[in-house]
This record gives sequence, structure tokens and C-alpha cells, in this order.
Amino acid sequence: MRILLLCCYLLVSAKVFGDRGKSRK
Repeated sequence: MRILLLCCYLLVSAKVFGDRGKSRK
């Protein structure tokens, strides 16, 4: 269960950071 939550959190974080990085640049 914890592994799945961590994976989901990483995926969401990666998407958010990626979107912010593209928006800023």
C-alpha cells in the first residue's frame, strides 16, 4: 500500500514540477 502511494505521489509531483518548469521557461 505504501509503495503504491509513494509511486502515485512521485508521478503527481513529476507532472506538477514538469508543468511549472515549462510554464516558467
